[in-house]
Amino acid sequence: MAAPAIPAVVDLTNNQLYWLAGLIEGEGSFVAGTPSHPRRAVVAITMTDYDIVKRVSDTLGVKINKVKPASDRHKQAYRVGLDGGRAVCLMNLLYPYMGKRRRASIERAKASCRPAYTRPHGTYSVIDDELPESERYWLSGYLEGEGYFALEKHVKPFATYFRPLVALNSTDQDVVVYVQCLLHNRYAVNVTVSAINPRYPAAKTAYCLRVRGCKAITIMQDVYPLMGHRRQAKIAEILASQN
Repeated sequence: MAAPAIPAVVDLTNNQLYWLAGLIEGEGSFVAGTPSHPRRAVVAITMTDYDIVKRVSDTLGVKINKVKPASDRHKQAYRVGLDGGRAVCLMNLLYPYMGKRRRASIERAKASCRPAYTRPHGTYSVIDDELPESERYWLSGYLEGEGYFALEKHVKPFATYFRPLVALNSTDQDVVVYVQCLLHNRYAVNVTVSAINPRYPAAKTAYCLRVRGCKAITIMQDVYPLMGHRRQAKIAEILASQN
């Protein structure tokens, strides 16, 4: 009789953990189980950027699943997910770095995780990096999910010109305020958090940040090596236009 398999322990560096935290803050979800498995907590990320999903898959040691597009007009999306004890282990590592809403989701998901019996499961541990860059990695992950890079058109009486823009919108005010502080501490950028009134009664208030000009270029150059293919292509296009 074969010996039982020993559950794998996957090492995450601190930088990887911060990148995951930023990405999941923008694009992930913590779920209190499915109808068929109500006692099984879930962590999931769904995106159309295959290279980013592949990076998450390789980091966490999980497989990628295709998500059927809602219509022919929609892009192919990809999903990675964890459930059960392994998901709870990752939630515990991510919890200190998440915003209020995500923390509440983690608490609900963990509270629902009451399996009838415990199965062996993989776990995650955190190791140090040779070059700790937690803020840079978190911001890169978050901008991958919630941010956008653009050339903003400005029309003046004497000329029309375009300014580099880094922007983000979110309904999580505490997270946007955290980004505001991070931009000030890392890039000496002073920006205001602006509220966007809901378009209809059931919608939430959104909060936005806008960084323009030379400061936007500095941010783009800093996060560029950590971004996915689509974001890198856009940043390269913007930077090339400024030469």
